[in-house]
Amino acid sequence: MANAPRMPHLPAQRILDLTADRLLASRTPAKRILDLALDRLPVPHPSAKRVFDLTAGPLLLLAAAPVLLLAAAASAVTSPGPVLVRKTRAGLAGRPFEMLSLRTAPGTPVGRLLRRSRIDVLPRLLQVMRGEMSLVGPCALPPGHPEGALVGRQLMRPGLTGLWQVGGRSDLPWDEMGVLDAHYLDHHWIGLDLKILARTVPAALAMCR
Repeated sequence: MANAPRMPHLPAQRILDLTADRLLASRTPAKRILDLALDRLPVPHPSAKRVFDLTAGPLLLLAAAPVLLLAAAASAVTSPGPVLVRKTRAGLAGRPFEMLSLRTAPGTPVGRLLRRSRIDVLPRLLQVMRGEMSLVGPCALPPGHPEGALVGRQLMRPGLTGLWQVGGRSDLPWDEMGVLDAHYLDHHWIGLDLKILARTVPAALAMCR
C-alpha cells in the first residue's frame, strides 16, 4: 500500500532475538510481534528451500539416528502400543499427509521426557526428506483448520520447527501461533531458517529444566 507508513528497519539477524526474547520470555500476547514489523525481506524460491532441506535433512537425520533409535526402544519397553503415532495434517497445497511422532505415554517418565525435549518429533526428519515437511516452516495444522487459509501457508510445507518452537512455547494457543506463522511467511529467508535451526535444540533443552 503506497500510503502505508514505513516501519523502522531492523537487521535480519535480530529477528529471532526480538521475537523470542521480547515476545515469549515476557509472555506478552503473540500478536505483539506485529509491533516489530520489518521491511519485506527477500523470499527464497521454493526450490532453494527444498535444496536446503535435502542437503541439511540427511545430515541431521544421521546425527540424530542414535538418539532416535534409543528413544524408540525406550518408548517400546515402557508402554504398550505402536512406537510411531500418526496424525493427519495439511501439507503443501493443503494436501493431507500422516505426520509422524514417537509415542509419548503421558503417565511415564520416558513419555514426558520425549515430549518436553521434543525428541518425539525426530521421525519427521524422514518426512522432510520425502517432501511432506520442511526443516523450518509454519506449524502443521489439521485439514480444514481456520488458520490454514492464511495467505501463503499453502505455498509452503509445514515445518519440523519454527518461530513457535524456538521461543520455548510449542503449546501456544492456535491464534497466537498463527501470528508467528504469519510473520514467518511474510519474512522468511534462508538466514532466518538457519538461525531458527541453531536455536531449536537449546530451546528444547530449556523446556526440560
